[in-house]
Amino acid sequence: MLEPVPGGAVASAAPVPVRAVDDVSQLVAQQIPLAQLLRLSLQAASPSEVRVKLPFSAELANHAGGLHAATLFAAAETAALVLGYLLLPAAGVTCMSKVVDLRFRKLARGDVWATAQPERALSEAGSTLGARLTAEGKLDVSVLVSLSDASGEQLADGSIVINLRRL
Repeated sequence: MLEPVPGGAVASAAPVPVRAVDDVSQLVAQQIPLAQLLRLSLQAASPSEVRVKLPFSAELANHAGGLHAATLFAAAETAALVLGYLLLPAAGVTCMSKVVDLRFRKLARGDVWATAQPERALSEAGSTLGARLTAEGKLDVSVLVSLSDASGEQLADGSIVINLRRL
């Protein structure tokens, strides 16, 4: 649970060990202050796809009236990180973004859904990720991300390389 600290900052309790979809829901809801501020919500989560909703708010708009690019990035990154945790749910890992390539295509004037999927086929990824993590203690995984509006129109797309490290 997040607790206020002097100066208005937020401190989190001990990290949630991620072992299942419920754990990543708790991670997003309780352990990521920015996700709370943006009111991000986990809509779907599996090792093959994660979907996060970013509700539109005028407070998050840019000078043109659409959602600020930073909010779109935060939604895409959150979806990618959740996917990283779900790729190796029992491995006891921490997950951080390493490289981001995000192309913005259209102004977001309403709610946005960020989707993350592994770049490689799960059959290939699942058979090698655990072994690589055990051998190296860390590994990078490329995740495809896309952002779309309620009509399904693509607003942005790209990739995020996430770094998984054993705890």
